[in-house]
Amino acid sequence: AGAAMHEQALMEEVHRIALAAAAAEGAVRIHGLRLRVGHQAGVDPDALRFAFEVVMAGGIAAGASLELELSAGRELELIGLDVS
Repeated sequence: AGAAMHEQALMEEVHRIALAAAAAEGAVRIHGLRLRVGHQAGVDPDALRFAFEVVMAGGIAAGASLELELSAGRELELIGLDVS
């Protein structure tokens, strides 16, 4: 369960960043997020997807889609945000 908690904490941070970015654009809805996830980041993509569903439920990101772009590095970054 410890690993999943790691992904949950990461996704909560991504959510915070996405909400701030959406607010800065005056958006009222987040439709989708694109994350670049490095193979060496120590993140389980399936656990990340599960955490995404949990963290995004409710609020302006409810029902948003998640696209993961896997890379060889260590990064975990928000590279795309679809808002309106």
